[in-house]
Amino acid sequence: MLNIALSMHSDAIAAAYMRSRELLNEVIARDDDVDRLYFLSMRQLTAAVQNMQVLKEIGLSEPRDCLEYRMITRHIERVADHAVIIARSFLEVLEDLTNNVIDKLKAISEMARESLKLAYEALSKQSLSKAESALLMRDKVLEEEMNVIEKLLSAGLSSHAIAELRLAVESIRRVAEYGAGIAEIGMNLASTT
Repeated sequence: MLNIALSMHSDAIAAAYMRSRELLNEVIARDDDVDRLYFLSMRQLTAAVQNMQVLKEIGLSEPRDCLEYRMITRHIERVADHAVIIARSFLEVLEDLTNNVIDKLKAISEMARESLKLAYEALSKQSLSKAESALLMRDKVLEEEMNVIEKLLSAGLSSHAIAELRLAVESIRRVAEYGAGIAEIGMNLASTT
């Protein structure tokens, strides 16, 4: 799920550079794959709560961990949903985008994706330092968000384009926030083991 969601975000930015409606529509379509994996995960976690054998098979030790993993899975599903919002925003204003504007969006998007990657590493390695790095990266995204919006406002874009791109920037910020949420869950899980 995470790999698909991350690729959706990077492909949305790549599609903007290429002015590719086809790739943007492909990003939107991939959300269905993430949704299917999300529902499969929910079924597995529900079964794990009810059956210790299933719990062991999916690599968890305590039924209470299922709640944490439900939250993680939900965060990743929402990351994919935000990739769809970004792709739809880009579709609305594709002709108005300049490489300079896309560069600014790409920079903040890479920071948001890095927060998510660090959070996953923190979770999988039970690393408090990686979790802290994910939280710091989220903070950088929050700081940069207003700078990007100011640059959009001064880029000579139409009000419609600015509104659509603000939605994209907000979705990028949300990716970093979901990364931070996963990092915090990883910290909780690491402290209980």
